[in-house]
Amino acid sequence: IIYECKRSPKILTQHVTQAANAKRSQQADFAVLVTTGQRRGFSGFAQLSGVLIVSPLGSIQLAYLLRTHLIEMLRADITREQRALIATRLMTYITGPQFRNPIEGVISKAMELEQMLKAEAQDHFRYWRRRWESYRAINWNTEQIRTNIQLVLHGKEPRPLSKPKPERLALPAPR
Repeated sequence: IIYECKRSPKILTQHVTQAANAKRSQQADFAVLVTTGQRRGFSGFAQLSGVLIVSPLGSIQLAYLLRTHLIEMLRADITREQRALIATRLMTYITGPQFRNPIEGVISKAMELEQMLKAEAQDHFRYWRRRWESYRAINWNTEQIRTNIQLVLHGKEPRPLSKPKPERLALPAPR
């Protein structure tokens, strides 16, 4: 299996061609383009010029399927010609709705989970920041009170309360 991994805003024809050429030159059974790119009608999985195009969120499931298929063929001691015929049939199945719909469902759910995780991280960070600010206020006020008690105990006038210096939360911000 030939894998090409590309991080680009669009699915580029030259990336597909590069994967197809690598498949031919290496005599691979499959070529997979894992891409962050988008194009009209692409919902996470497609086939173009004999190259399977998949978003990163579906790549592990596709790799598992293809590897399992190849291992089964090798265990069955199938000739290279038979393997090519079976690979062609598998490509027909993979690009049809019986495979395409479930794999697109996997990708869609993975995207949904990714968004949920980002939102959850942002919520956590917001709560942590509020809690951090509350702890800082508690500590600041306690220190102001302690200082003024010491001044009163030594016969001096208490100082007016000042504003605390802002201090950033030392956690990394979510991306």
